[in-house]
Amino acid sequence: MDCGLLFSKNWLESQICYINNSGLDIVSGVCD
Repeated sequence: MDCGLLFSKNWLESQICYINNSGLDIVSGVCD
């Protein structure tokens, strides 16, 4: 994943929702 890309809040919410629904310990590629 390119840390230079900007993502909408919708993308972040989708990632959180996916992680919560999957029940897996997923480390996202989001850079601070």
